[in-house]
Parts: sequence; structure tokens; C-alpha cells
Amino acid sequence: KQILVPTKQVVIWECNTSDTTVKKWRAYPPEINTKIENAHIAKEESVTFVMNGADYTVDLTSSPPEQIRTATKKRREMRRKIKTTSQAKSPQEQNDWTVEPDIISSGTQRWIIP
Repeated sequence: KQILVPTKQVVIWECNTSDTTVKKWRAYPPEINTKIENAHIAKEESVTFVMNGADYTVDLTSSPPEQIRTATKKRREMRRKIKTTSQAKSPQEQNDWTVEPDIISSGTQRWIIP
């Protein structure tokens, strides 16, 4: 028989922090990640935030999106990753998940039970 089990999708915004051709992706802290994702969903052109004492703007109209440091105008490439989690060990434990950061959408996944 088949049982449908919910899965969760976690959206992770990352910034390329490398100044060389080798890309080094770093995820934003959860509260900034949420702010960027909310702006993306609302189809806003940009969003601002403060991180480590510096002001930044995210240009959501550029392709790919870019982080701009206000003081230096330094632009860094960004990307949006979607990670699907199905951490339940069995259908009975389907609601026992921990997911970070906190931007989550619901879906379904099929479990094949003999």
C-alpha cells in the first residue's frame, strides 16, 4: 500500500564570497535569508539588510541576483538553492522534522510500504 508523507522544501540564499574564479558559496543567516526570500516572493526589485555592521542591498532584477555593499559598491553574485528534506524515518514519525532556515513550503512524497 502507499502512504503520502509531507516533505519540506528549504530555500537557501547564498553569496559567492570569493574574489577569484573559484566560487566559494556562503549561506546567509536565517533572518537575512528570510528577508531576501520574502522580497523574491513579493517580486520586489531589491531588499536591504545589515550584516556584520555593513549595509547591503540585494539587486533581485539582475541575473543572477547580486549583493551590493553600500559603502564600497562591491557586487557579489548570489544564488537561490532549494533543498527538499524528507527526514522522517517512518510514516509514523512524519512530523518529527527540524529544518533550518525557516522558509518552508509543503509538498508530498510517496512512501512505498510492503
